[in-house]
Amino acid sequence: MKTVGGLAPPPRDGDHPAGHKVFDALGCGSCHRPQTAKGVPAFTDLCLHHMGPQFDTRAKDIEAQGDEFRSAPLWGLRFRKAYFHDDRASELGQAIEMHGGEAERAAGKYRALSV
Repeated sequence: MKTVGGLAPPPRDGDHPAGHKVFDALGCGSCHRPQTAKGVPAFTDLCLHHMGPQFDTRAKDIEAQGDEFRSAPLWGLRFRKAYFHDDRASELGQAIEMHGGEAERAAGKYRALSV
């Protein structure tokens, strides 16, 4: 059996200061923390967060309630074809807008952005 647990995150595709500024201003970094550990740019806190009743699966997994999801790491995001905590979104913007519960405020700020 092969495991990816010990692999380093994919290399970043450059640095985007303007993107970081928006990410921070929206409050995304409160759950998707840019540095999980020193030198590990995973963009997650690996914690469980309530995502709102619209996501309540009514399934409990050890300590997680039905509406709780672990902050998905955002590293390697550019390689994905499905998004959100359970891959239910086909576009990144859709995944951001779907956030509820603890992330509702950040999602609302995203929806209010002008393009």
